Amino acid sequence: MPRARWALLGIATLYPALYFVVFVVAMVLTVGADGQDPGESDFGGSVAPFHIAAALVLLALFPIYLRDVSRNQPSEGAKTRWTSIILFGSVVAMPVYWWTQMRPRTTTGAVTQERA
Repeated sequence: MPRARWALLGIATLYPALYFVVFVVAMVLTVGADGQDPGESDFGGSVAPFHIAAALVLLALFPIYLRDVSRNQPSEGAKTRWTSIILFGSVVAMPVYWWTQMRPRTTTGAVTQERA
C-alpha cells in the first residue's frame, strides 16, 4: 500500500474514535453546563452532520479491513480472531489493526515490508 493511501486510511480510521470522544465531552459540557433539559438543547442539530459522517466512514471501513484480514493473515485462526475483533470492537479495534498489521515496517527509515 502506498504511504499516502496508508496515511489517509489511518486518518479515516481514527476519525470515528476521535469523534466519539469529542461528542461525549461536548455533550457533557453543553447539556450539563446550561442546566437545560437535554431535550431543549440545540446540541443534536449541530452535531448531526458529524455523527452521520462518522457512521458512514465506519461503514466504509468495514469492507476495507475485512478484505485485508482475509488476504493477509497467515492462518485461519488469525483470520477468525481479527474478523471477530473488528466486527465487535470496530471503533477501537480498527486503529489497533491498522497500527499493528497494516503499517509498513521500517528499519532506519527504509521500508522493509511493502504490502500489496
